[in-house]
Amino acid sequence: MTRIIGLIITVLTTLVLFFSSATCDNGKQSQKDWTGKLADGTQITAEDLQKILDDQMKWLVNPNNEKKTNLSHADLYGADLSECILEGANLQNANLSKAKLIKAHLAGANLENANLSGAILISADMVDTDLSGADLSGADLTGVNFWMAELSDANMKGARLDSAHFHITGLSGVNLHGTDLSGISLYRIYMKDADLSNANLRGAFLNGSHLGRVNLSNADLRDADFTEVNFAGADLSNANLRGTNLKEAVKLTFIQLCTARTLYEAKLDSRLVKQVKEECPQLLVEPKR
Repeated sequence: MTRIIGLIITVLTTLVLFFSSATCDNGKQSQKDWTGKLADGTQITAEDLQKILDDQMKWLVNPNNEKKTNLSHADLYGADLSECILEGANLQNANLSKAKLIKAHLAGANLENANLSGAILISADMVDTDLSGADLSGADLTGVNFWMAELSDANMKGARLDSAHFHITGLSGVNLHGTDLSGISLYRIYMKDADLSNANLRGAFLNGSHLGRVNLSNADLRDADFTEVNFAGADLSNANLRGTNLKEAVKLTFIQLCTARTLYEAKLDSRLVKQVKEECPQLLVEPKR
């Protein structure tokens, strides 16, 4: 039901966009000298790319009589696709490194294994977008809507995620090493095998999420909400758990907790409090500065 609602929203958004603006500004901005390549090696200019985007709009309006846009394996390095409508487009394995995709419409697009490193995607629409295995390292993802998106095994190391929206999002195996996720909301997200080592999750909200075998070593988890989180096999070595809410956590053991840097003021179930007091009581004491 949730997916059907999402698709209905996508269709309605597409119709609104078509009647308000059939094309984006790509090719009309300061990209006169820009060139890229299609999968077959054909070199394209900004004007050629605009024609491809126009054809994309025709397909969205009349998918039965128009050919779907295929930019898979295309080299679009540094292209300006801001506000472009690429819903449902095939961009699998495309090179979009350093591209500008501000407010781009990518709902339902296939960006599997695409290179988006260093790209600017501020406020982009990525509802139901397939980004599995994509490289988003160092990308600016401020305000991006990842509702129902698939990001399994994606590299998001060093990405900017301020105000990014995650809901029913697949993040298993994602690389977020050293990424600033302070204050982020990841409610009931599946993140099994993800790398969150050295990440800043201070004040983050992960209530009910699945963090099985997640690497949280050296992570800053101060004042984060991990209630009802599944920690099966998670690595908490040297993690800062000061003030962290771990009430009703699932498959969390004192063995894992005793590897943390500190548990001062952490909220634990009574069973774990007793075990920690017996095995590693020093972690409950305020750490020396």
